[in-house]
Amino acid sequence: MQINQWESLSVLDLWKQQVPLHHEERYKGIPIVKFPQDLWTYEKIINDYQPEVIVELGVDHGGFTRWLYDRLLLLQLEDSSKERVVVGIDYRLVNPHKNLSSIVNQEARFNTSIMLMNCNLASGQVKAVAKQLKEICEGKKVIIIEDSAHQYDTTKSCITHFSDLVPVGGWWVTEDTCVDFESLRQKNWPRGALQATTEAFENSPQWKLSDINHRYVLTCHPFGFYQRIG
Repeated sequence: MQINQWESLSVLDLWKQQVPLHHEERYKGIPIVKFPQDLWTYEKIINDYQPEVIVELGVDHGGFTRWLYDRLLLLQLEDSSKERVVVGIDYRLVNPHKNLSSIVNQEARFNTSIMLMNCNLASGQVKAVAKQLKEICEGKKVIIIEDSAHQYDTTKSCITHFSDLVPVGGWWVTEDTCVDFESLRQKNWPRGALQATTEAFENSPQWKLSDINHRYVLTCHPFGFYQRIG
């Protein structure tokens, strides 16, 4: 790309160029499918909030699970007294188990671990899993990241069953809310993630919408970051 071509690109041009590229991203050899700007947002939230539990609803290949685990390991350098865990929940766990086999079901390293739980987030299994998760999250600093089907019903179900596990000061993130913006949509993308999130949180006195990811302009999750304030 020539300098004059680069200078003429709009933010929307850059966003559309980055969409196919982020499907090629790897972390330690595992597909991660994240914009680097969004990873930097997560890095800031994790460093500032110092979570003990990060729940990932929708795991895919496990690249982001491993990235989150490594961020928690870094927190242990500052405070090794706490136990920290990444909980990955999905109904397809063959690839995550394979890609994370050196960590999952192994003895926790530096008091940090990965736990994988099987659950179809669009089914009646959610209630039982939410009950299990409550025991893990109770009294802890929690971030929950919803990255499942990006459809209205599934996102709504996740918020209904899991959002109460986030304590005051904690975070709920609905990923890929870009699916509900016509200018950002790609062919065959689902719809409804942003709609379900906005309906659940926009008028709630317990939640505050954050623009922390907007400072980097390019994001897959516009209006998807909420912090619990009450």
